[in-house]
Amino acid sequence: MNGSQKDTSHPLGRIAIAGDLLLDQYSECEDGYSDNEQVDLWNIYSTRYFPGNAANVGNNVCSLGAAGQVLGVIGTDYEGDLLLANLHPKLDTSAVARTPLRGTTLKTRLQQQSATRLRIDREDRSPLDPDVKQTLAKMWRSLAPGVNGFILSDLGKGLFDAELIQTFITTARSCGIPVYIDPSGNDPGRYRGATAIFPNLNEFNQLTSSSFGSAVDAIMAARKLMDEYDIQMLVLKDAGRGCCLIEADRCYCLPALCRNPLSVVGAGDSLIAAFAVYASIGASSADALLAGALAAGVAVSKPFTATVTPEDIAALSQQRHIQNLIFTRRGGDKEWTYSAQS
Repeated sequence: MNGSQKDTSHPLGRIAIAGDLLLDQYSECEDGYSDNEQVDLWNIYSTRYFPGNAANVGNNVCSLGAAGQVLGVIGTDYEGDLLLANLHPKLDTSAVARTPLRGTTLKTRLQQQSATRLRIDREDRSPLDPDVKQTLAKMWRSLAPGVNGFILSDLGKGLFDAELIQTFITTARSCGIPVYIDPSGNDPGRYRGATAIFPNLNEFNQLTSSSFGSAVDAIMAARKLMDEYDIQMLVLKDAGRGCCLIEADRCYCLPALCRNPLSVVGAGDSLIAAFAVYASIGASSADALLAGALAAGVAVSKPFTATVTPEDIAALSQQRHIQNLIFTRRGGDKEWTYSAQS
């Protein structure tokens, strides 16, 4: 299979997702106080686990009906086992490397009445072992020719350095694959050549050493960044105010589409997943943004780290009286086509 022979066996194509794979733990607690130790006491009475970050992006890609392939590294530990067990059953994990040299990243949220009171992170920020890094690059070169879109979810924890990220991007571009990146850190050069990057406003300010107060204020700076680093599009997420798609000659801004958010965790994962999935089947960038914004709106309306389905997007679209996205079942479970209404 060469670069022009993409996956046509699946109605929505194949999306590859690389990035930090982590486990989200939500523990519901009752608080108290230990008189003996004179410290606050948290009594955990229930715990739920969900895939997070790139793993959640992969789950969203599959729940939206596309084929997903995830690349990354997890530990040979109990948390790694839990993470794999909670992935979407159709998410391909054959390119996930397991190593005893680093533990699986775990984010633990202690909650009361479903509100997070404290978060505890366990993560390894050391550089990736050179052999594992080489293995990931080799696996991506092998997978790339059959992929329709590539998402990189980068937490900036040291797992993927600039060299490996550029290997991902240049390999994708040589195969004609669009690259969508959820960035972090203060070095935009890591993402040179990406099709689109998806920072929130805080991340954009960090990337550009700026202090913009809104997405609209940052449009000119975004175009300067895009021009300097050969980035075609920038989707700027502005929390409760919505998001903007910035291109060289156009800009589309959408309001937040959920009126009563329950949890913002993972909303960006759902947005970038939906954008990539619908762009891969012919949606314009503006319509892919709308699909992504609807997906994010659905995600924040659900508790915990959430996934989104085409039915969810269609329902919110109807609820918000949005008429230019049409989702039609092609026949068979989870097979949907996209069209835009003029």
